Amino acid sequence: MAIAIDRNSKFDPKAPLGGRPDLSRKLTDAPLALLLYALLFLMSGVVASLNDILNPFLKQLFELSYREAALVHFCFYVSPVLLAMPAAVFTERIGYRWATAFALGVVALGGALMGPAAALSSFGFFLVTVLVISSGNALFGVGANPYVSGLGPEGTASSRLNLTHGAYAVGTTLGPMLGSWFVREDSLDQATTIRTPYFLIGGLFLLMALLLLRYRLPEPREAESPTAAVTGCWWAHRPLLWGFVTIFFYVGAEVATSSLIVKYLEQPAVAGLSTRQAGFFVSVYWGGLMLGRFVGVWSMQRFRSEQVLGVHALMGLISVIPVIVGRGAPAMWGLLSLGLWHSIMFPAIFGLALRGLGRHTRRASGFLIMAVVGGALLPVVQGAVADLAGLPSSFYLTVLCYLVVVSFAFWGHRPPAHGAKG
Repeated sequence: MAIAIDRNSKFDPKAPLGGRPDLSRKLTDAPLALLLYALLFLMSGVVASLNDILNPFLKQLFELSYREAALVHFCFYVSPVLLAMPAAVFTERIGYRWATAFALGVVALGGALMGPAAALSSFGFFLVTVLVISSGNALFGVGANPYVSGLGPEGTASSRLNLTHGAYAVGTTLGPMLGSWFVREDSLDQATTIRTPYFLIGGLFLLMALLLLRYRLPEPREAESPTAAVTGCWWAHRPLLWGFVTIFFYVGAEVATSSLIVKYLEQPAVAGLSTRQAGFFVSVYWGGLMLGRFVGVWSMQRFRSEQVLGVHALMGLISVIPVIVGRGAPAMWGLLSLGLWHSIMFPAIFGLALRGLGRHTRRASGFLIMAVVGGALLPVVQGAVADLAGLPSSFYLTVLCYLVVVSFAFWGHRPPAHGAKG
């Protein structure tokens, strides 16, 4: 896929701000642009994982029920569903660089709003703040994923996405550490303690937004691939539709798994750990996901993305069997190993679903981002199953999710021979 400056953009990506000489050559190389976006993905991961600190903080501060406290995650996951398609159109009109800078500015605004939310000690204001932050994160994701995908040959797009999502996983590891550093148990009654990490992150996002406005980046132009599968309406492209369904089930499985680790490991038949001990093993799960994504950068350069995805999905199916049995160390380590098998799934599915869409890539990306609503819905379903049949049996739903991923890896990613008709 060729890299070129989009001269038809409403904003000229060549022009530096303020009429100063163009000092942006260092950022016009695709590898440097990829590293910059990897840093932005890391920052995005930090913001997303801060919810794991904000949720229990607000639950104790406002004496919320579990259902009420869950509104924090609901607000964060519902935003991409509402904004994905408008964000795709927005990005298409003004270009990746300006859309990314705007998205970073929205996140910075949300970080600043933590100040008045804390001063007013209002749960509703906190939720509005989370919604603003998640809106910026959603806008960033809609533009950043296809941008990274287009920074080189189409065949290695999944490898580049693995790199940036690996950086995102590093951010999800660092976020809780950052939040815990500022939010102490002996200060949970003070709403102002939560604002500091958000102020710091918001300032960093604002700095990166200004950097993007000052320097230009390579603008990928989605020329139609000679093997493009789309001959009609992009939304009728079979890999895209299957990719949407697959991301829905994958994200649902990932969020449900990570949210149930502590309770699962507390069970006497499995490990009988205390809450604090089980909490440590959550980092093992996320560490496996982070490691797998960086290894995926290597593996997807040597094997086809669909092959790597299929192997990971099959290994996930095998690993979840002892989890359903729910006895001893095999159940414990089977559950924790799912982080490793989850690692490459999102970037691989995303890259395969967009393959061959050419000029439709931006809007199709917005469509795919909407599928992360699975992370809001499927954990609720699995929780209901756990209430009725027990926690181990609830992982039958995870089996269903993996079967969907397997079907996409071995069949659903292939466009029909005649193309999509509109």
